[in-house]
Amino acid sequence: MLRTVCLPARECLTGNKITQLFNRNLKVAVTSANDITYGTLPKYPVPTLHNTVTKFMAFARPLQNDVEYSETVAIANGFLHSEEANQLQTLLEDRAHKMDNWLTQWWIDDAYLCKRTPLPFYSSRALLFPKFNYSDLDGQLEIAAKIIQSSLKYYIKIITNELRQEKFGNSLLCMNQFRKIFGTTRIASSQKDDIFYGIDRKPQPKHIVILRNGHRYVIVHNIAIHYCKQSRYSSDLRDTQGNSSSTLGSNDKLIFRLSVFDANGKVLSIEQLINEMKMHVIPNSVQCNQNPIGIISTDERSVWADYIVGIDGYCGMTYEQTASEVLSAAALMDFVCDEIRNDNFDCDDATGSIEPTVPVHFSISDNDKEHIMQSKINIDKIIFDTDIKVFKFDHFGKDFIKKCGISPDSFIQIAMQVAYYRIYGKQACISETATLRKFKDGRTDVIRLPNFHSAMFTVDVTESEDSERIPTAMMASMLRVAAQQHKKYSLEVMNGKGMDGHLLGLKMIAEEYGKPIPIILETKAYQKMTNFALLTSPIATRHSIPVIFGPSATNCYSICYNPRSDQLHFTICTLHSCKETCSSRFAEELENVLIDMRTIIIKEEEKEKAKM
Repeated sequence: MLRTVCLPARECLTGNKITQLFNRNLKVAVTSANDITYGTLPKYPVPTLHNTVTKFMAFARPLQNDVEYSETVAIANGFLHSEEANQLQTLLEDRAHKMDNWLTQWWIDDAYLCKRTPLPFYSSRALLFPKFNYSDLDGQLEIAAKIIQSSLKYYIKIITNELRQEKFGNSLLCMNQFRKIFGTTRIASSQKDDIFYGIDRKPQPKHIVILRNGHRYVIVHNIAIHYCKQSRYSSDLRDTQGNSSSTLGSNDKLIFRLSVFDANGKVLSIEQLINEMKMHVIPNSVQCNQNPIGIISTDERSVWADYIVGIDGYCGMTYEQTASEVLSAAALMDFVCDEIRNDNFDCDDATGSIEPTVPVHFSISDNDKEHIMQSKINIDKIIFDTDIKVFKFDHFGKDFIKKCGISPDSFIQIAMQVAYYRIYGKQACISETATLRKFKDGRTDVIRLPNFHSAMFTVDVTESEDSERIPTAMMASMLRVAAQQHKKYSLEVMNGKGMDGHLLGLKMIAEEYGKPIPIILETKAYQKMTNFALLTSPIATRHSIPVIFGPSATNCYSICYNPRSDQLHFTICTLHSCKETCSSRFAEELENVLIDMRTIIIKEEEKEKAKM
């Protein structure tokens, strides 16, 4: 079957207005491959109690003194050999036998759907495209049209299984997350939100919604898609500041209901807009600038959008990642960058019937308006409180680290731990996102630091007296062992033997069956372990695409990083309202630590060469 999606980017219909952008039409033609199937994947296993409790005690050791740790060991061993633990483990194994993935839905509920924190900051990720070369309205609209067309091409690849199945080493990875990028909607509720996946909708979503100046316009994509050009809007539309519903996610709860009128004036329910494929925001004249927070704060009406296209060459995406991890959105952006760089958009005229672009009107009560205005105030407070540092470390990249025989990810993680210790004089509990896509419907688990060896290295490399008395070879050996231990646990987590997912499962199964919460989760050690000082996420992209997300707590750092061949890219986010944290200060210290760690390795190699 030949499926064609056309975007006549030089023409569009806005009511009765026809405007021009190009002297050409943009068209997508993709051959379907519905008979392609992905390789089968195993179910996510339930780790053994011994595996999880042993890891729990190991990670507690660097965080506690001898007295505290002895208490933790006694409680952990008591739980390990208890009838309570065995009963919960049996119930988990029964759940795993009945389900493809016993953890994923609980993980989504706990990490996202049950959270009451403001979604635009705490659940959404901001991604920034490399700067495009334009600075006017025509350039803005041209890039917007190309982004739409490229995204539709990717969408068709997803629904026809044309994306190549990804691998980690020799292991196939689950591709289901990609199928949930488009058309998915999260519906707010008082206790637990609901989520509706676009891929499950029959028929598939067929609308794109354009936002401009607080107003929505619906574009139908089927045989032909007409891109909505904004430069010929009448002055009254250009100057109108409509009430927006997009800021309501900045409140802790959704406490309103809206009505929508179709083109004939018929009242529609808000649920009938759920089938929209994506939001595509074109800010009126606001600059995004090179900081990813501009993608969140460009316009308070745009926080729920997928793409934001600025007037100044800066474009990006806000991605609420309940449906799938941000890596799938980053892969989409890489694809869009490739398409725009290749610039091989079809110049043939679009064919097929054309449906007019339709404005979408909201009927909003005075009470709803009050909630909307309060949400605007809330989101503005969050925006002004956000401290973001985009940091490119250009002294070396992952190629140098690999050449030294060390995992780049482990090297970076230990550097962040040392940087935190140098600033605050204490060990940081670090959470790193680990993929579970080796398993069917797998999402993520947690890779942890400090481990015992990384804690030792952190102290010795920081304390000046110790670092001077310890031979270079020993310091380098400590670094290598710490990195090896981190990599070892990383692989264990990705192979289904992580600690955190299992502990969450024990808690959730206890709640489900009305049993007491496992005592191991009430220990001081566990409270320390879950009070993360650094939330980190490696986001590897081929193009330079900074990614940022908000910290989980007031005194927390959130850090995304992209190890490139000759550079290391970081985006660091904190809150101005917290006097303890500072994104720029952490970036400065991290740079120093990375250079110091390189020096340790180089000195070791020089001494080894001198012996030869």
